[in-house]
Amino acid sequence: MRSVVAVGCLAFSAVLPGCEVGLFGDCDDTIVSEATRPGGPERALVYVRNCGATTAYATHVALHERGRFFDSEPRIVFVGEGGEPSIPGVSARWLDRYTLEVTYQRNIRIFHTMRSAWEKDIGIVLVPAR
Repeated sequence: MRSVVAVGCLAFSAVLPGCEVGLFGDCDDTIVSEATRPGGPERALVYVRNCGATTAYATHVALHERGRFFDSEPRIVFVGEGGEPSIPGVSARWLDRYTLEVTYQRNIRIFHTMRSAWEKDIGIVLVPAR
């Protein structure tokens, strides 16, 4: 059945260009905030992924080297369903050089979290918003 849908979308892509969004992995990432690790080259990026009208927004927190958005091996430390670019519902801040705090609104449905990153050099603390 999926192949029939894919063929149908391809056939009508000239008429309905939005049909391709999400089906073939076309997603837009919007960076909503950035926090640089004190004394380190890493930064925590909070970004919202939009994969089209038929899916919910997904809010991510990922660790990257400063100056690079697409590392060869980013550390995605949090993924939650919900939020949107103007109101992400998730924030990240460094408590110190070794601890990243990720705060999330209670309406965010958590899909993925990590307790540490970069070979346990960085601890991740999850905090539900009050």
